[in-house]
Amino acid sequence: MQEDWREKAEREEAEYRANRAAYRKRRAELQEKLFGSPELYDWQVPAPVEDFDALLAEHAAQLRNAVRQAMGFVVSDDLGAKASAVAAAAVARLIQTNIAIAKVLGSRTRSKTVHSGAQPTEPQD
Repeated sequence: MQEDWREKAEREEAEYRANRAAYRKRRAELQEKLFGSPELYDWQVPAPVEDFDALLAEHAAQLRNAVRQAMGFVVSDDLGAKASAVAAAAVARLIQTNIAIAKVLGSRTRSKTVHSGAQPTEPQD
């Protein structure tokens, strides 16, 4: 009798480990498909940007949609005052971000780099 429960426990443990190993393998395959690499560092490194203005314009459009959705929460009658205040603060931050992106997109015509400025006449301290 004692061997039966031990064998059963060992079998269950082996099945559990096999299931976990299969799960980890499937998860690793999915992550590699989604992120293009099995390395965590590669997932965090942004892809090189060839057209920065197009990327900023895309982000601005996404922010505009997020503002519209958040404004729906602000004016909703179903939410309490606290939830509406949180949504309003989120809208304010989204709008500020959108304005910052619009300023960057608008300032692309005049460069603010050191190379385009006037040459210093005296050395800096």
